[in-house]
Amino acid sequence: MILINYYRDNPHCHQWAAQFATPAHLLSAEEWSILFRDAGFADIAHRRIPDPTPRPESYTGRCSATRRNFERFVKRARCLSME
Repeated sequence: MILINYYRDNPHCHQWAAQFATPAHLLSAEEWSILFRDAGFADIAHRRIPDPTPRPESYTGRCSATRRNFERFVKRARCLSME
């Protein structure tokens, strides 16, 4: 299983590229599936899974501009699981 947070179907992560030290491609879940199949992986499936990690009252992360945006990401976008 591979977990991906930076993917096109997650609108809450699109601004992250400016924070990356290396170039990154913003691919859709289906594009990720195609890449894995082309690399020789069989029976690839994807689904979104929730992040059960408790969140502190004071948000200090860099992945979202505000705590509200971070909560939207966690509740709506979810992590992309490639299995």
